[in-house]
Amino acid sequence: MSELSVRAEFLSDIEALDTCLSGIRLHKIDISRDNLSILYTFISDKTVSDEAKNKIADYVNNKTPQIFSSVEVKVIKIVNDPELVISSIYAFIKNNYQSVSMWLEKSDITVFISGYTVRYKIDLAPDAKDYFEANGLKAEINQFLNKTFCADFYGEFGLKEVKEFSDEIDMQNVYYEAMSSARVRCFSVSDVEIIDDREVETSASYMCDATEVGNVILAGTVSAVREKETKNGKPFFIIDFSDTTAKMSGVYFSKKNTVDKIRASVIVGADIIVKGKLSFYKEKNLSLTIDKINLCKFPDDFEIEKLPPKPVPSRYRKVFPEKATTLKVASMFDTEKPLSDEVLNATYVAVDIETTGLNPSFDEITEIAAVKIVNGKISETWTTLIDPKKKLDPENIAITGITDEMLQGKPDVKEVIGDFLLFVKDSVVVGHNFVEFDKKFLDKAAEKCEYEFNNDMIDTWPLSMDLVPGLKKYKLNFVADYFHIEFHHHRALSDAWATAEIFIELMRVKYEKEHKNS
Repeated sequence: MSELSVRAEFLSDIEALDTCLSGIRLHKIDISRDNLSILYTFISDKTVSDEAKNKIADYVNNKTPQIFSSVEVKVIKIVNDPELVISSIYAFIKNNYQSVSMWLEKSDITVFISGYTVRYKIDLAPDAKDYFEANGLKAEINQFLNKTFCADFYGEFGLKEVKEFSDEIDMQNVYYEAMSSARVRCFSVSDVEIIDDREVETSASYMCDATEVGNVILAGTVSAVREKETKNGKPFFIIDFSDTTAKMSGVYFSKKNTVDKIRASVIVGADIIVKGKLSFYKEKNLSLTIDKINLCKFPDDFEIEKLPPKPVPSRYRKVFPEKATTLKVASMFDTEKPLSDEVLNATYVAVDIETTGLNPSFDEITEIAAVKIVNGKISETWTTLIDPKKKLDPENIAITGITDEMLQGKPDVKEVIGDFLLFVKDSVVVGHNFVEFDKKFLDKAAEKCEYEFNNDMIDTWPLSMDLVPGLKKYKLNFVADYFHIEFHHHRALSDAWATAEIFIELMRVKYEKEHKNS
């Protein structure tokens, strides 16, 4: 018999004990392992007499396993107030589905009460509505409300008008991207010697920031000079120079009064500052035409100024989170070791990746998975395969089970790293051997897109060594075996899920150790 049918029969029997117990609900069961006590908390919209409470106590005493030495009953009177229902729905969604509820307001929830029937409507953004409907969250919300209030709940999801708000968000993103690309870092040169520009310039842009068509001032050290002639026999020079942020080749068409100066002064090792124009060559590559050129002294203490990272995107664009599902079946009397407020009051995300190899300098990510933990429970997952733009070697395929065919047509890491960072935003990231491996690859992927992966982090490898001493090894599968956690090794989502469960179990061990002698 399922837990739901057992619970329904349990409540039906209690309702039959007294007329004032009609509609009573079981709110929660609190179990203490320390003194083997159990507390049943019921809710009712009526005043329950002491006589009825005693009847409930006698009934649950007979139904409770004899292992418990103390059985208590508490009945709380609660009224089906619309504002209270709205607040409860709002808190439930915000606490359990942060990723897709960022634009939800209390005003988006309406409630209509008629006797013991409560109907509610939640207006959601299109992406959130699709997510809620696809993952059956209406039933989950109803189940929560049925345990919180004495009523039957019926819900529906509507669409909220978000066009103006979304446009505002998009404009903010466009504005930031425009400002980011428009921002050009500069540095100063000294000891300028005039060749053909008497309007002396001492400030030059970083070559790596010179990515747009238009006028530029650049400076650097010459690495190569090639003199050539036009069809008319006029000399021109192709000058390669670098400021250490990038390398540039420019074409300089000399004048009669500068050609000898260029030949004598603009040589390999010379420092130059130039004015010129960037334009597309054959509609593909940027080409520099140098108009003015002077000698200068490049700064000896030049250090590259780091651009600030881009903000994490405000909404998902490619890969969306999904509701976590588990096949575990719980009994009404199942107990779990307690967790500290450290876990219950924060959000954690267990992360795992698969890659083409072990070196982040040369290898690429092929899969990212993340499992969110809210209030000590696994709530959501986020996962995607990634096209590494290179062939996998047979050994890698054998280890992960990921093939080249599976990765064909999958997004580039640049397309999904923003979605990943949004999923882990404001969370503590958890991983197994994370700092030594996964983080280095994710740092590289974030940096490619000018993001920063800077979450607080917990590595379950050293945490396991500290809290569970004496294991033969501390690889993920060995720690999982210790806690009787089943998973299929070397796929990112399975590993991330196992890491999430291991983290929760380790936090239970930590709590137990901290309170053992208290």
